[in-house]
Amino acid sequence: MDESDTEALRLNATGVQRTDMEKSTYYFPHDYNARNDPKLQAVLFRLKQEGKGVFWDIIEMLYEQGGRLPLDYENLAFSLRTDTAIVRSVIEDYNLFENDGEYFWSNSVNQRMNRRIDIREKRKAAAKARWEKKAQTSEQPPTENQDINANALLLECTSNAIKRKEKEIKGKEIKENNSTIKENFKAEALSDIKLEQGCMSCYISPEEYRALANEIFSDWEYANTPIEEWNFMHFLSVLRIKVSILKKKKANENNIEQRDSKRRSFEATATSAEDYEGPF
Repeated sequence: MDESDTEALRLNATGVQRTDMEKSTYYFPHDYNARNDPKLQAVLFRLKQEGKGVFWDIIEMLYEQGGRLPLDYENLAFSLRTDTAIVRSVIEDYNLFENDGEYFWSNSVNQRMNRRIDIREKRKAAAKARWEKKAQTSEQPPTENQDINANALLLECTSNAIKRKEKEIKGKEIKENNSTIKENFKAEALSDIKLEQGCMSCYISPEEYRALANEIFSDWEYANTPIEEWNFMHFLSVLRIKVSILKKKKANENNIEQRDSKRRSFEATATSAEDYEGPF
């Protein structure tokens, strides 16, 4: 890393490396099951959707400002058009943020920002090393145009490498999140409350409910059912369909058994030709 890169790279009080390239970043990873986090559930319970909205607005502001914000509740409340008490409560009461009395930050935000910066700097250094090696083996010194082209290609390679790495990270995070969501849903569906609800809705026993629930889980895993459909309302609809099919199948089996029983009874009591032989 040369002197210009060193000057562009700064470390703030919260441990987040900042570069001028941060200004060109307009998104941040957002886990789509974040609403299930116990801390956010507590915010939603006490402060309703307004508190939850304030939390995500603050997260956006942290990314915009490099990872930390001043503990100025009135200014934040004015910026977000909300009450100071709500801002103070979101920041102080739910262990969502850390502070040093002057500034506050999110450890999760800082970790994600640092990871992105580390990846970018490593890719940039690798690309620069490749071009320096190529320049050393060249017979003629590079011209000004060649330097410009090399820098442009370096930036392009770095950008593409970062995008690929971020895509891999997002794919891995989504896969891990999906697995967690599925396991949490299975536990919820087999809980006492949901079991009682399912049994009452479909008029089945707890044993039948558990057996059908595990069958539905296996069906969804095999069919790669979209994660959005792993919810109890969809589960209950599928459960009703399976119960209806089983009841119809059982009714058909009973009808066949009754018909066969009647036929056997009739054959046992029917009059044969031998009954008419002999004197009357």
